[in-house]
Amino acid sequence: MTPPRYFLLRLVRNGPLVPGRLQVIDHEPGEPDNKREGSRWPVLLEMADIAGEEVPPEDLTERLWAPATHWKYAQPVSEAEYRRHFARLRWAERHRPTDPTLRPRRAVDVRQVPLPSFERENA
Repeated sequence: MTPPRYFLLRLVRNGPLVPGRLQVIDHEPGEPDNKREGSRWPVLLEMADIAGEEVPPEDLTERLWAPATHWKYAQPVSEAEYRRHFARLRWAERHRPTDPTLRPRRAVDVRQVPLPSFERENA
């Protein structure tokens, strides 16, 4: 079995960077106990999730062919960086509901993003 591959990508032009994962599985998606076994060779499937949402694998694999300068490019990252971005996404769900990363299918209007406050750090 091959290890999962991790990426940072945008779902729309000028959208936020969100974490994505592509993995090969040998069971029915969502049901790890239901193995898909062939006669000699196991049946392998790809499973993808972007920003914690399960998506068809094509949503991620089609981006692997985009040039690195294109907005559709899925930038490969380490598992640690994927987990860091994913944890930040979960933090934003609890503490900053207006964060643009929570709406990855919507382009970010930089004029609407509030500037951070550094009052506490500068005090």
